[in-house]
Formats: sequence, structure tokens, C-alpha cells
Amino acid sequence: MIALACLPLWLCAQDSARAEVYLDVAGLRNGGGIPQDDYLGTVRSGFKAIALFRKGNKRSMYSLKKIWGFRWRGGLFRCDVYDMPVCLLEEGEICYWQAERTYISEGIDGELIVLPEPGRGKNVKALAQLRSDVRYVALCDCLDAAEDRAFVGRCVEGHNRGGLIGMN
Repeated sequence: MIALACLPLWLCAQDSARAEVYLDVAGLRNGGGIPQDDYLGTVRSGFKAIALFRKGNKRSMYSLKKIWGFRWRGGLFRCDVYDMPVCLLEEGEICYWQAERTYISEGIDGELIVLPEPGRGKNVKALAQLRSDVRYVALCDCLDAAEDRAFVGRCVEGHNRGGLIGMN
């Protein structure tokens, strides 16, 4: 189970060992991150989830509730709301994020919408707000039909590229 939870972190990781912490989305947008040498992982301390970073010989600790996110090894991770960083897998009008669960958001800083596991029926409650916007009906239909996480990613990618047609 732990290996599955770490898979998105590994998938987003590339060769670079540099990390950068963003206190808010403005820091991400204007390049105002706090440079770090490496991300060491996320640990729990009581009820708090803490991201550990290394800069030189020193360790830095950031509560996930206090930072917006970070870049690490080419991937962008968001952690302002949840107890585990979520990795950005598809960026566009709709963003697709993944960790132990699957999330989508309107844009990079939109509210994260937690999707139920694919294949468990319609995402009526999770997608109610999106479904009310005619621009997202085909996306919601596609997500309702998703059988696995890869298909969820294809739905979001298809929407962002203008390739989804309503399924009703």
C-alpha cells in the first residue's frame, strides 16, 4: 500500500535533484519559491503532515497546511489542503492531480475536487459544480465512464485539447 501511495511521487520525479517550496500560488507564478537541494519526503508529527527538504547540510521542515506546494525533480506538487502532496499530471483549463486518490481542479490554483475511485459509478456529488457549467458536461460524462486512473487522465487531456464530445 505504501508503494502505491509513493508511485505518483516517483512518476513525477525526473533526474534533477533540485526542489523549490512555494508558500502560495503567487510564489509559483512569479518565481518566488524558496530554493532547496532536495525533497526528503513527508512525515506525520501528531496531527500535522510535514514536508522535509534538505539544503546543504541542513534540513527544512514545512507544515503542509502552511505551504501551497513545491517543485521537485521536474514535477509540481500541491499540498495546501491535504495531508499528502498531490502530483500534477495534466495541466490546462482542468488540471489532473494524483496521490493516493485522484483529483481535478479548474486551473492550477482551483479548488481540488476529490474523485471517487474509477469504476465506482457516477461522480455526481464530486462533479456537481462542474456539471452545472455547460463547458464541462462532456468531461463529467467521460469521468463517470472512467474505469481506471489512466482513463481519468485521458478524459482531462481530451477536454483540455478540445477533443471530448458529449456522451449524452
